[in-house]
Amino acid sequence: MKPTIVLLILVAAAFVRAQEPARDRPRTAAETAVIRGRVLIAGSDSGVRRARVSLTSETGAPQDPIYTDGEGRFEFSGVAPGRYVAAAWKSGWVEAKFGARTVWDRHVSLVATAGTVVDDVQLALQKGAAISGRVVDDGGEPLVGMSVAVGRVVVRNGRPMVESVGVGTETDDLGEYRVGGLPAGAFVVSVFGFPPPSSLPARDSGPGPGLFDPMQRPHTVFYPQTLSLAQATPIPVRVGDEVSAVDVTFVSMGSSGRISGRIVDPQSRSTNFSISIVSDGNGNPAAVMGMNTSVPQSGEFSVPLAPGEYTVVAQSDTGSAMQHLSVGQDDISGIQLVLGNRARVSGRVAFEGPTPRPTARLMVEASSPDVRLEMMPIRAGAERDGQPVMVAANGSFTLDGVFGRRELRVNQVPPGWTVKSITAGGHEVLDVPIDFTGGEDLRDVVITLTDRAAELSGRVLDASGTPVSAASVLVFAEDRRQLPRRAHWVKPDQHGRFVVPGLPPGIYLVALAADVDDTRWSTAEYLDPFCAQAARVTLADADKSRSSCGGASLGDARSHADRRSSPSRSSQRWRGICPRKASRPHRRRNGPARRPGAHRPRPQAPPTTQPLSRAA
Repeated sequence: MKPTIVLLILVAAAFVRAQEPARDRPRTAAETAVIRGRVLIAGSDSGVRRARVSLTSETGAPQDPIYTDGEGRFEFSGVAPGRYVAAAWKSGWVEAKFGARTVWDRHVSLVATAGTVVDDVQLALQKGAAISGRVVDDGGEPLVGMSVAVGRVVVRNGRPMVESVGVGTETDDLGEYRVGGLPAGAFVVSVFGFPPPSSLPARDSGPGPGLFDPMQRPHTVFYPQTLSLAQATPIPVRVGDEVSAVDVTFVSMGSSGRISGRIVDPQSRSTNFSISIVSDGNGNPAAVMGMNTSVPQSGEFSVPLAPGEYTVVAQSDTGSAMQHLSVGQDDISGIQLVLGNRARVSGRVAFEGPTPRPTARLMVEASSPDVRLEMMPIRAGAERDGQPVMVAANGSFTLDGVFGRRELRVNQVPPGWTVKSITAGGHEVLDVPIDFTGGEDLRDVVITLTDRAAELSGRVLDASGTPVSAASVLVFAEDRRQLPRRAHWVKPDQHGRFVVPGLPPGIYLVALAADVDDTRWSTAEYLDPFCAQAARVTLADADKSRSSCGGASLGDARSHADRRSSPSRSSQRWRGICPRKASRPHRRRNGPARRPGAHRPRPQAPPTTQPLSRAA
């Protein structure tokens, strides 16, 4: 019988991360678990010999990998209690994680408890596909040492970009390449490198003193011979396919447009100007590049640029200006970059919790969500442009030279700690971009780190009370400005329980989905349709006593919530209420009884409810 009604039970917990005391003796069998199973050829009962199997703790160090026997069997013994990710791989095959239907799907966690055996864990391997071909110039001559990557097109920050798949390579002395170990799908092939001298267009003169020549810079060409990701031809591959003759003609950038304009300092305080330009790599992260050039005292500039998307930043000793440009083959003139005062951000870092304050020095930065600042050279004598600064011993920090759209972040949060909040002027700005228009002086920023992380967990059951592990759970912030950083996609474990750890306080929506678009799942546009039907959960400060979940439903089930938390690990449940028409009582707090002995964690068929529907 297919599950038609899904019951969701949510649990919120605030807990203290405490290090386990060192053990003077090894764990006994009664204190550990055994996880065993088989690695199979997908779609058959034939085992894969000598496949490497890994077991990685979701909160700790991974187990040493092991290899399957002649029948594809494996066994991990002495496993400490916890949640684990099981994966298998073999050269020429595509890595498989337990419960994941594709490489990009989320895995199903395996829960190991003391004295138990998790049995019949099946990992299905598929033969990897391969794409091969040659890279030649426009005269058909092979190009040696060109970087070749295969990837799929995904959406990041509202823009299409290439997400690499498999391991990239370089062309050999014949201009040939081969990228293997690919899953089934449709992929684009990109080539990155310097254009050959023969392909450079003839030019009457150089770009001028102090300016760069874009024709001499490396760029990306997509199969078959286009500079635009939108015009790239995807290559469809099936399991185990060998697709050959995917030849790329590495064309030059051709004629380039020229951007020209003037840097304006309204207060006439400086004539020492420069321009930094960062490309978006045309959707290829490996091709993102930054360049820097000086500008005459008049402030006038004229720069040739190949077609693409750019961020142009004008700088002086005292001010900055930023503008985004879409450059084609036509010239863009009359650009006015009006310098504004840089902002200053200062404040302090506070720690909450019984754990001793970390001894490692912290770094705070004002990061741009749109521009890779590390690719933007900082001119000599200029201010730090909001780049990371060290937090003083008393917890204070000051960021100078901040401008444009930025997010305040802590660089390399110490283990065992998480950023609970960042407030400025009494407003929460964690994961929220701030637009600095010039001259702001934020002096009251408080960054709070805590060793008590909020954890949202729950269970997914079908109409008969059987745990469902094949469904996907989406947990995301109600505030669209906090996306995609506060978007989480998980699957329940073999007992139907899911866990989302490390959540800062805020309002979250919890939705159930049978299928998730793994190329767009974290975008606000994709998540918007789930908002009206999702369960609304408020995670409060771990030091406060209440948090609530608004009434929403999964299938026809409603959710209500009311919890109280204490400093030690404790939780109370939001209990899903079964639909009235079914006249079912509340589920028991601990769910259905487990069978003694071995568990057989096979993912079930996904529930048919997708997306969620509000109860009457």
